[in-house]
Parts: sequence; structure tokens; C-alpha cells
Amino acid sequence: MKKKQIIGMVAMVAVVVGACVVLKETGIWKKEKKEEQKPAITFDIPEEQKNAFIAEYSEEDYQVGYGWAQKVLTQTRWPLNPESIEPLKESYSVEEVSIKSSYDGHSIPADYILADGKKDCDTMIVVHGLSCNRRTNMGIEEAFLGWGYNVLSFDLAGAGENECQLSTYGAFEQYELLDCINYVKKNMSKDKKVVVYGYSYGGGVTAVALGNEEIDKKVDIAILDAPIANFKMQLLNGYGNLYSYTEYENMFRCFDNFCEMMYGFNSSDISGKERIASTTTPVLVFTSEADTVVPTSQPESIYDAVPHDKKYIHVFEKVQHTCEFGSPEEEIFLQTIKDFLDGKLY
Repeated sequence: MKKKQIIGMVAMVAVVVGACVVLKETGIWKKEKKEEQKPAITFDIPEEQKNAFIAEYSEEDYQVGYGWAQKVLTQTRWPLNPESIEPLKESYSVEEVSIKSSYDGHSIPADYILADGKKDCDTMIVVHGLSCNRRTNMGIEEAFLGWGYNVLSFDLAGAGENECQLSTYGAFEQYELLDCINYVKKNMSKDKKVVVYGYSYGGGVTAVALGNEEIDKKVDIAILDAPIANFKMQLLNGYGNLYSYTEYENMFRCFDNFCEMMYGFNSSDISGKERIASTTTPVLVFTSEADTVVPTSQPESIYDAVPHDKKYIHVFEKVQHTCEFGSPEEEIFLQTIKDFLDGKLY
């Protein structure tokens, strides 16, 4: 090919590329990337969504589903006890932080407690129970701080100072947990561990979260104390004696359909035993034969669902629900955790 022809072709390509840039910059040729609309975490249901639900199901189903959502997806907001954190401030660096939700931008209030003033340290994240908050279980925090771990405890959606209305048993809370993990990991070197301790409702949330591959990869050890495994069975445990089986099944059907259409999740999505079945994270489970809040069958089913051998379950006889600090079982509880952290139980 002659030199003049080559120069001519290069000039033509340059003109075409330049024209494309101009068209793109001026908006004449511009592909708008549609941002996926995420369900709002609120009870303020738009009229359009309400009418769509009624058209697919019925007005009665909407009223039942909405009524149950308001009952089930809320928890008592106990105020934070400001005095509970004071003893830790005498020995450790305590930061009250606000973590921005990557889901919808809401604020996640948290206490970030440093064992020796450094953020590049093994860190334990606390996922609290229902009608609790980030300062309810200070005993476990003191124990981990004593072992040299940093601690981050946060208010889940619908609890404490978190501005979200709903408590969704892990459907949205898993993203809050992920944000907290990312928050601590940005200051941690790769050889440092992230341990997640979830108790009761928070144990169920953690089990659901471990079904999220991104979270599963970032958690080194999960400790589940009396975790909820099956959302439907847990509701039955709490409300089953108030209704006949037929009434309960109908109400749950309406509730499940309501959550699916309004919030994009159903009861299978918040089933700890189903979601944890894909985890690769080592899992320690606690339960008790005397637990009437979350019967032993639920934590045991979570343990059975973990698909690998890096797991251990400890069954107490007399603990009423989660292990209480100051009880006779505290020493066994903490020693079991320490042994699991050290890899002695798997």
C-alpha cells in the first residue's frame, strides 16, 4: 500500500473517532445506563405498588400482608444506655462512627473500639438480637478486646439509632453487615481476621449473610449464638398459639407475597439454614436444650446445613437463650470460642 493511501486512511479514522467523541459529549449519541431501582426500606407503600398487588391478589390479601409486615418487620427500639460504654472508655479507644449504607445511603451508627489504639488488628463485628442495640451485649465485646481484637458493634436496621423503619431478618441487613466489614477491612492488612458474632436474631442475620458470596469471602470465622434458622417456624413459635393452622398459613402466604412484591424478598431469602448451605466460612454454633425463644432444632439445623467440616456446635443444658455473662456457663462459653478461634475444634 502506498504511503499516501496509508496517511489518508489514518486521517479518515481520526475524523470518525473525533465525530463519535463529539456526538457522545453533546448527548446526541449517548447510552444512558439505567440504574436498577432498589426497593425502599419503608412502610410508606406507593399507591402504584399497592394497586399492582391488589390487581394480582386482592384487597383483603393486601390488608393482611401489610398488617403482618407492620407487626413482624418492626422491633421495640430500646434507647442506648450511655453508661454501658463508659467502662470500656477507661481502657480502650472508643469511636462513635457513622457508616454510609451502600444500599440506599442511610446512616449505620456504630461503636468502633480499638484494643491497642491501632485499626490494623484482628476485628470482631457484633450483630445484635431483636429489640436490642449495639450496646446490649457488652460482655462479649470485653472478652474479645481482652484477647487483643478490635470490636465494631452497630445498630441493625429498625433498631437503636438506625434510621431505617424495617427489620427484615437479613434481607437488607446483610448489606449493612457488608458495609461494616468493608469499613474495618480498609484499615486492616490481609493477614488480619474478621470474626462475626451474631446472637439470636443477629445470628440468623449472619447465617443469611453468609449466603452472600462477597460476605462469605471476607469473613474468617462466624459465631452464631442461638441463631434463628427458619423464619416461618420462628413466627409460628411466637404466633402459632394465637391462630388456627389454616389462619396462620393464609396470613403467612399474604405476608410472603407482600414482601416479595414490595421489598423483593420472601421467606426463603431469609432462611438461615438455606442460605448458609453455600458457606465456606468456619462456623461455631451455640444452643441450649432449655431455650424456648429459639428452640434447639433451629441452631442444630443451621449447623447441619454448613457444608464443610470446619464447624462445631456446643449444646448447653440450662442456658435460657443466649449465654449470659456472669452465669455459671460463661467460662465454658468463652473457652469454646477461644478454642474455635485457635482452630482447636475443627
